[in-house]
Amino acid sequence: MACFAEPDEADTWWKLGDFQELHGEPVEAEKNLREAIALDPDHLHARYDLAKLLLDPNRSGGPATAEGIRQLFYVVDHDASAVRPRVDLGWQLLKRGQRSEAIDLFVEALQIDPNYAPAKAGLAACLDSDKN
Repeated sequence: MACFAEPDEADTWWKLGDFQELHGEPVEAEKNLREAIALDPDHLHARYDLAKLLLDPNRSGGPATAEGIRQLFYVVDHDASAVRPRVDLGWQLLKRGQRSEAIDLFVEALQIDPNYAPAKAGLAACLDSDKN
């Protein structure tokens, strides 16, 4: 695929990576998302998309999963309004038995957007796990 924007612009690499991810090219997507982050370490969209890619349930896990969680933490720590990354991180932490941390993230997400259904579902799952 030809890339007609300036090759040193992080947004160009992020958009290309996002496009490739959507079209079933995860290896190329990962490469281009990493390029965007290398050019702009604070490119939160690229970090979030890389996290989603690395945390895809169809991947093998291991180091990729750990890196995906680190990317989510980075986005959450650097964007006070990031609802979806908070919820995604909450689910990841809940899967790993870190219920208290997950609750905090779901509550933060609901403080930002009180109507965000995935945050409500995450909080409900945490409270249900408390009953078991």
